[in-house]
Amino acid sequence: MSYNQSNAPGKKLLKASGTLMVIFGAVFLLISINSLETPVSPDGDKFLAVLWFVFILIGVIHGVIGIVGVNNCDELKKSKTCFVLGISAVISTLLRTLVGVEIGLHWNLHREILTICILLSIPPVLFLIGAVKKRIAETKNGEGSKDGQID
Repeated sequence: MSYNQSNAPGKKLLKASGTLMVIFGAVFLLISINSLETPVSPDGDKFLAVLWFVFILIGVIHGVIGIVGVNNCDELKKSKTCFVLGISAVISTLLRTLVGVEIGLHWNLHREILTICILLSIPPVLFLIGAVKKRIAETKNGEGSKDGQID
């Protein structure tokens, strides 16, 4: 089957999950920045400050990945880019979950933060699934034609 930009598999999944990643990334970034105004801990634990910095960084990364995914969801030739970004989103989500558990253990909020981290991991996983579908379609599309051009 020949795919074009209007019927590329994974297009809707990339657009929806990318939009959610932008929204969640922005909200998470704002919450993380706002929480830095409060003391990290009574004894000024610098390790927790570093963990909050990682949270902020991951919020920015997810926002950028979401924007790139939404912009490239129509282009079949950008499947490799979306795939690499999907892998990096899932890896950063795992990092955020580990950091969240560490912070949650410090304030005895491990259940709440773990639940939030698990819920926030859904859009990156959906993004990766959409990117894989798009990558498979590009591979199949390029088998019968030269340079991946649609006949």
